Amino acid sequence: MLDDTVIMWEEMSLKKKILVVGELHRDIFYKTDALTNIVQQISRQLFLKKSSMQGSESEIENIVSNALHRTTKKFSCDSKIVRGGNGNNSATILANLGIPTGLLTVIGEDSLWMIPELEKLGIDITTVFVKKVLTPTSAIVEDANYTKIFTSKNLKDEMNFEGIEFPIDLFDDSMIVFITPMDLKYKHILEVAVNAEKLVAVTIELQKFIQFSEVETLLSAKPEILFCNLNDAYEICKKDFETPFPTFEEFKKTLDEEKTKNAEYEYQLKKLINVDLFFGKLANVRIYTSGNMGSWVRFGPLKLIYREPFAVDIKTRVGAGDTFAAGFLSKLNEKISSPLEYLGQTKEENEWLFKVCLLYATGASGVRISSGKFPDNDEIREFLKEKME
Repeated sequence: MLDDTVIMWEEMSLKKKILVVGELHRDIFYKTDALTNIVQQISRQLFLKKSSMQGSESEIENIVSNALHRTTKKFSCDSKIVRGGNGNNSATILANLGIPTGLLTVIGEDSLWMIPELEKLGIDITTVFVKKVLTPTSAIVEDANYTKIFTSKNLKDEMNFEGIEFPIDLFDDSMIVFITPMDLKYKHILEVAVNAEKLVAVTIELQKFIQFSEVETLLSAKPEILFCNLNDAYEICKKDFETPFPTFEEFKKTLDEEKTKNAEYEYQLKKLINVDLFFGKLANVRIYTSGNMGSWVRFGPLKLIYREPFAVDIKTRVGAGDTFAAGFLSKLNEKISSPLEYLGQTKEENEWLFKVCLLYATGASGVRISSGKFPDNDEIREFLKEKME
């Protein structure tokens, strides 16, 4: 009879690894009501001057600027410093969900404390490389009503793989390679992963791109799956629309009475269809998220799956997108045994698969938003059970 250790090892060896490629940096969180106070003070100044205002843009800007100058210069906040970055978040979530996870990233010598933390989570740290640079720090200001994130672009640009030699077997034990977010410094990794016939997923973020042609050039090697916030996708490609996209108010006027009841959804759907004329060139499966409007999976020429979000009390919005994508990929990793099996599926089988993954991703992000924690499988299952009863 095999002992428990051997049985456990054999069970673990049957699981497929996801290799996350992305940034690992420091996040400093500031918990404050400062943004709400600033909004209130500016609003008060506008209210007091409304009777004498002419309403020009320059006049309003001057009033807002003066009101901002009158606000408090320093704010006392509760704060904490933790590991951050899309790569870190995604790897952490996948490890929480029981997925064998590797992280391909770079950190500075000032952040060696992060490595044992990752190792404790069960994340493979053999491809966490250390460079003689400063690790970037992102400042996250969390207000009850607003969240703003300030990133260190100049320092992030230095966190690349120049001078680093990758192991020959980098992708050998991985079924899925997840690059988040896609950036020029990851272009070579994308090409190698696609050529190695791995299931490759990427996220696209507005902060990295000004126009669609930049994304198209970067994704010359075509990933299988692409995640993007719908509004980000719209901002990236709106300059390339043949005709200007209508405002929401303009769009509402074109709807009949029945559709007006769901005007916001119809507007987002129209936006998606227009955006996907461009993003459809980039990946076989496109997954669009839109906050409280929900999410869509677009695949094939006409296939579209929609999932509305679950109603929750919001504790944090930070990391919701990372949690959604990781939840989707973890369920895909569970349901598919190999890239070959995935590629051999029928459209009907894919539709069922994506519905399951989309539901799980929505549950995962729901737990994150409502609890502030990166979820595990039990928490997601309990959340879905409660919400779907």
